[in-house]
Amino acid sequence: MLFFLFAAFIAFLFNAFAFNFFDLTGCAWLGAYISIKIFCSAARAGDPITVFFNALKAAFFAFRERVFLSAQDRLVPLTQRLQAVLDKCGAHLPQKSPAAWAAFYAALERLDHGWDTVLETLCALPPDAFAAPFAKECTPFFENLLCCFLYRHLAGALDDGNLSGRTALCVHGVQFLWALYRACAKEHAGFDFDLAIDLVRQYATEIEYSDENLEAVLDALSADCCM
Repeated sequence: MLFFLFAAFIAFLFNAFAFNFFDLTGCAWLGAYISIKIFCSAARAGDPITVFFNALKAAFFAFRERVFLSAQDRLVPLTQRLQAVLDKCGAHLPQKSPAAWAAFYAALERLDHGWDTVLETLCALPPDAFAAPFAKECTPFFENLLCCFLYRHLAGALDDGNLSGRTALCVHGVQFLWALYRACAKEHAGFDFDLAIDLVRQYATEIEYSDENLEAVLDALSADCCM
């Protein structure tokens, strides 16, 4: 009995401090949730270590839901939501120009050399292009893209512990593709959905579906988060 109470308390602290989760109401609810889950699990399983880590996993996914809420708060501009997601996970992004990122991505392995042509368009953008506000008609697409990245990549932190780096990967991916979209769309009137989808497809093919390339991008962003 004492072990399970102790496990609930540690999981509560883990969620409150390791994940920068300082909302007391949310913490109290989550602490109660973890305690209930521990006792229910204990009734079915005799391994206290397994029970404890299951509780931590539950705490993580409850925290991730809070991150999704920040990402989908449509009362706030998307640029501010991106920063809120970074802040919640203790992450930040390196101050690199679009041209510097184009050179970085061009040095990675590639499946289609047409990707090089797409990357070259970034060189025409100003140094602060990644911080540009999102056009109103483009915001829903890139909000959904952010949630997709968060869903796809954050859970990996349960394996490698790199929450800040993985969060930076998600936010950077959105900023990177928004910059690519603007560079390729040029004077196109309205939102070019087909172009946006094609750029996401190319990014997924060249980066996300390549373990080596994804690891290289994650390492570059994680190194900056640790500085």
